[in-house]
Amino acid sequence: MYPKVEIRPGTLKGMEREVVCLVNFSIGDHSHASTATVQNADDLPEGEYIFTYKSGSSGSIPLIKHGRMWLTKE
Repeated sequence: MYPKVEIRPGTLKGMEREVVCLVNFSIGDHSHASTATVQNADDLPEGEYIFTYKSGSSGSIPLIKHGRMWLTKE
């Protein structure tokens, strides 16, 4: 079975930066984001960020950029 993917527009803040972007989340069995693909944020430095969204319901998800990968922070 393929994981459910959600695309959410929002704002990514961290490392003294703030950008508007789209984030694709693969949702696992327990409704927690397990992986993320961030669009329009390639030039951001490695570090910790908070993605805030308001599509459908509002919320925030902590992310870490390590190399070219975006990881959810649990």
